[in-house]
Amino acid sequence: MSAARLAEARTDKAAVGIVGRTELKSLFIGCNDQLAPVWQRVVRAEDPPINVNRAAFAPTELSRLLNGYDICIDDHSCLPTAMVERCDRLKHIVFLGTGAGSYVNVGELAQRGIRVHTIKGYGDTAVAEHAIRADAGMLPRHRADGS
Repeated sequence: MSAARLAEARTDKAAVGIVGRTELKSLFIGCNDQLAPVWQRVVRAEDPPINVNRAAFAPTELSRLLNGYDICIDDHSCLPTAMVERCDRLKHIVFLGTGAGSYVNVGELAQRGIRVHTIKGYGDTAVAEHAIRADAGMLPRHRADGS
């Protein structure tokens, strides 16, 4: 994710933890080694506090990780409804990528009072460029052995 997209996500105050005067507790659940430097570049001292989980986790650990949090910021971690609904305070998931429906069941979570937020326009250019290259046969070919 680009620094610009993370900055755009950060500016959605409802998503990052300010609703009226109430501060919500937030966790960036899957900040891997690739994302960590980008996250550090966009976080500002005046931002609401957001805890960051850098450790790998299994979906069965979601309720343990997210209990006590109102907001989950997610970058492509699978969040099964059966695990998410066990989280005691969770009301928002901010998805930092494309294809949120591939990682969370938006409809099921909405029925349980958990709203999934996405970043408008995220990846539009990259996805379009990829589609054009695929259509034009310009993508690299890979052999079955992965090379």
